[in-house]
Amino acid sequence: MIKDICPNCEKITTLEFIHSQTTINVRGESILVEDQCFHCLECHETFEHPQSTHDVLELAYREYRLRHEISLCSNNLRTRPRKI
Repeated sequence: MIKDICPNCEKITTLEFIHSQTTINVRGESILVEDQCFHCLECHETFEHPQSTHDVLELAYREYRLRHEISLCSNNLRTRPRKI
């Protein structure tokens, strides 16, 4: 637990760091990723820290690419001929 400003109640309060599992839907497939957030013990709201670099969407898309062996290297990208 840490002391910081809660963006919801705008008070300096005790915040609890929470690890949880979140399911993100990527192209019709459910991807389970770890989420990190804070819980304010004053107003009982849960929120992401504004300075956090943890991005659940990036983690979900990275897992999707790993499952389907999709690479983002420019050498592996295929381009389709344009129809005129």
